[in-house]
Amino acid sequence: MILLAACVDRINFDTPNDVEQFVVEGMISNEPGPYTIYLSKSFSNRLPSRIRKPVVDAQIDLYQDGVKIDTYTEQDDGVYLTSPSTLGQPGHTYHIVVRTKDNVELISEPELLHEPGDFDNIRYAFQPGEPDVFNIAIDSKPADAGGYMRWRVNGIFRVISFPKNAIITLPSLEEIPGPLPCSGWRWTGFVFEQFGPCTCCECWITDRESTMHISDAFFQTPSGYRQVKVGEVKITPRTFYDKYRVEIEQLSVSENAHEFFRQVKGQADGVGSLFQPSFGAIKGNIVSNDGRAVHGLFWACGVTRQNFFLYKSDVPYEIDPIDTIPDNCNVVGEATYNQPSFW
Repeated sequence: MILLAACVDRINFDTPNDVEQFVVEGMISNEPGPYTIYLSKSFSNRLPSRIRKPVVDAQIDLYQDGVKIDTYTEQDDGVYLTSPSTLGQPGHTYHIVVRTKDNVELISEPELLHEPGDFDNIRYAFQPGEPDVFNIAIDSKPADAGGYMRWRVNGIFRVISFPKNAIITLPSLEEIPGPLPCSGWRWTGFVFEQFGPCTCCECWITDRESTMHISDAFFQTPSGYRQVKVGEVKITPRTFYDKYRVEIEQLSVSENAHEFFRQVKGQADGVGSLFQPSFGAIKGNIVSNDGRAVHGLFWACGVTRQNFFLYKSDVPYEIDPIDTIPDNCNVVGEATYNQPSFW
């Protein structure tokens, strides 16, 4: 009876009503535009199916050194683009002014577009794990004394699939052949017939970075950063079915942008950790005229990039054959059916 009575009392309390807050994501660089702004509102945790609530019909102006140089055009709900001819220039400051149809005005702090600097001595090293990876490292040479950097490693690889082998499960749970139309094959009920070429058997997949890499002043030397890890490439039968193109981007950012990314990275890296830091609002650089909090960042950066290929022969063992996916090859990830010009 004592054990049954030793319960934890329920505590009831009122929670404040949800307040919609604006979320702004955008940047400008020294590379050709168009540049994109994503404008949305935060959603209620009572509506888990609503991932994003875009803000439409807003006017967004881009300023260089306090002078308006372009107005964004809404391409999709909440997605705004500059004109293709707009180009950021190092040594100049940039900010945006957003005016919504509800007469809310959002203004970002001016961001200096820094020179991109340079990097060399690209190295890759095999590291066993689950999965095995190649660690990518460089020597970075910031152009500015502060040396606030962010690095991104993205990749492109080729895969094949076998949509001819797709099946259909009937209500009786019987399975019958169901080749996809894009496979160029059909099932007559008795035999397979080919009526055309396969248009979805071969894809080139864009592999985005999964972990943010930013500079740490503790490791900066008078000549820059040496042997700094900027990313990794997973070794799987899919990523190395053919070869893997590695693209390294070096982004020279402001101190404010660097601090924003540092906080984002800290929260992302801390999820699930025993020593996870306490979460809080991450301070951006955008304010509103009605006093409400605004999340996100409009940032400027100088970009320099290099690329190279990793081959099957770089892997210190024989890779298993690619799995026979009975589906459209675009199920693997962010895909295109068009062979890149550099392949």
